Formats: sequence, structure tokens, C-alpha cells
Amino acid sequence: MSQLPKEFYDEFPDHADRIKQLEEENPEFREKALRYHELQRAAHRAGMHEEPQTQEADVELMKERDTARDELWRHIML
Repeated sequence: MSQLPKEFYDEFPDHADRIKQLEEENPEFREKALRYHELQRAAHRAGMHEEPQTQEADVELMKERDTARDELWRHIML
């Protein structure tokens, strides 16, 4: 695993302008983006074994992060 967690812009580099616009204009998107960022960092720390947790907890964290990413993607595509 990389030493640095992947940022949301890295997930959708072709949509960076739209993401920036939504972050500036849409409070709901901004809140969801912050939540995704928190989940991504937590997943990274778990993957780097900085914060050990059970495999089940890892799976749940990844599911929650993926759901957050999917919700953000829906906003981008509107």
C-alpha cells in the first residue's frame, strides 16, 4: 500500500473542476467529501497497520468508504 492515502481528486482526476465547483457551492457535497476524506484516511491507517483492527472492522470501513465515494460520484454526474 502507498505511504500516502489517495485523495478524492485522485479518484476522479478528469472531474477536478466539477469537484471544486461542488465543494464551493454545495454544502451537502462538501460535507460528504469531508466524510469520504476521513474514511479514506482511516482506511489508509488501517492498511498501514497504524491503527490495528479486526478484519471485519476493516471490511466495514471499506464498505462505508466505497458508499461515500459512490454518493459523491452521483453528485458529480448530476
